[in-house]
Amino acid sequence: MKRIIAILGLLVVLATGAQAQGFIVKGGISTRDKYDGWSAGIGYQTFSREGFSIQPELYYRNEFTSSSVLGGSSSTRSSIELPVNVQWGIDLLVAKPFIFAGPYATYHFDCGPSEPKFDFGGGAGVGVNIWYLQLAAKYNWSFNAPFNRDCWEFSLGIKF
Repeated sequence: MKRIIAILGLLVVLATGAQAQGFIVKGGISTRDKYDGWSAGIGYQTFSREGFSIQPELYYRNEFTSSSVLGGSSSTRSSIELPVNVQWGIDLLVAKPFIFAGPYATYHFDCGPSEPKFDFGGGAGVGVNIWYLQLAAKYNWSFNAPFNRDCWEFSLGIKF
């Protein structure tokens, strides 16, 4: 776990050392088997060098589920997530389609006494930058077995 945090920290330092392309405010939805959720946060995208850029982000994430049976129970999980994505794209003047991948680390607030509070994994996806907007679709894989947080995530961002 310490190695993962050190690698994420190094990527953030490398990203902030490059010239800034801009900050991004993002929001999105996620979906998997019984859980749906939403997320909101900020990101920072570096200038593209030969099509590559680094985009660290910080999200507040909320996932929820409810039983379809009358009188069923529901649950909510809140967490903070730090993904660091490496992007590669082609600049087409008006739009820049891209692919991206990277690790993430998550701290969960609403865990039971037997559940771990930290989760980590990776994600990969596709997106497009159109002027000041960024649309993306991503699949996340959890490497921490108790969470099994594999999910699809769709987001919209505005660059500043």
